[in-house]
Amino acid sequence: MVSSRAADENRAGRRLRILYLIRSLGAGGAERQLVALVSRLDRRRFAPAVALFYDQGPLRRDLAAAGDVARHVLGKRGRWDLAGFLGRLSGLIRRERPDVLHCYLTDANVLGLIGGRLGRCPRIVFGVRSSRMENPDRDLGVMISQRLSRVLAGRADLVIYNSRTALEESSGGGLLAHRGVFIPNGIDTLRFQPDDAGRRAVRAELGLAGDDLVVGQIARDAPKKDWPTFFRAAALLAARWPAVKFVGVGPGVEAANRRLRALVQANGLAGRTLLLGGRRDVDRLMPALDLIGLSSAYGEGFPNVVGEAMACGVPAVVTRVGDGPRIVGSTGLSVPPRSPTDLAAAWAALLDQGAEVRRRLGIAARRRIETLFSVESMVHRTEVAYEALARRRPID
Repeated sequence: MVSSRAADENRAGRRLRILYLIRSLGAGGAERQLVALVSRLDRRRFAPAVALFYDQGPLRRDLAAAGDVARHVLGKRGRWDLAGFLGRLSGLIRRERPDVLHCYLTDANVLGLIGGRLGRCPRIVFGVRSSRMENPDRDLGVMISQRLSRVLAGRADLVIYNSRTALEESSGGGLLAHRGVFIPNGIDTLRFQPDDAGRRAVRAELGLAGDDLVVGQIARDAPKKDWPTFFRAAALLAARWPAVKFVGVGPGVEAANRRLRALVQANGLAGRTLLLGGRRDVDRLMPALDLIGLSSAYGEGFPNVVGEAMACGVPAVVTRVGDGPRIVGSTGLSVPPRSPTDLAAAWAALLDQGAEVRRRLGIAARRRIETLFSVESMVHRTEVAYEALARRRPID
């Protein structure tokens, strides 16, 4: 556990002390947004620290690069380690005395509210980062956590939604919209940008020709991402465009995954599909694509990969789940979820229009991200929300 020296300095300087609570620092969208926010908070006004259920994930290095962010490991010993975990969390809060506890994702929301109240944290923020979820495996722990999150959200001091879809759902689902604010994710347009030279280099590395048409999807192997629909749509597109290639990127999306390999084989896509697994150089890979798809069936909030691809000048086709269609606007297309036919038809429509139209769409897509969804805007809006929340009660 990191020393509490930073908290003592914060009290002396009267900066707002923000403690973030999240399961781990894996490579997911929520985790990347947390690191982006923490790294850019104005240190003259805010002193961030991060508490982790588990000391895991590649983004620990990114957080360490921020230089002055205390990382506290709570050492959760499994799903049902609840009493001990809450004792450690509430003890950390009593010692560090954060002004705001900002929880990320469902489990952190539930346990953070309880631990935060036990530790007497003045303000607790829920982070809702998905739209309506399904539970295809009927996992008891997931069902309990989802239900508790919806019930307890009304007891949080603020709920930050990263999608308008989730905010709109809140009025009918137990999450109190009047306590909520919409702050969309922020895309780092310096990291994610068009790169013609990089495009050629990546294609050479992957064995793709410069004139190959390449459709990609960047998503972990999870039920809500609906990879079967992606591959069925790919088969339909390949029947019309025999030269098209497909690239899958994400944790678990690799050749060693027997289920996905079987889907590739069953859909006649062997020899034209690359499964690259989880990668830390997604910003290099994206400009090498001609189109990006997102076949999610449910549960998306603000899918980062869509905005990142758009910032790289790659047109997107998304399902009408979460805020995907709002992000894309008129620079791409949206289709119903679980419909391989519609997904394939949308890809074909963009390919039929030719490279010049796709180039113009890509330029418009990047401009849309710069205008509406920059990382600077996300950080500023979050800072404003923290300060407004803190003004409700004096900071000692």
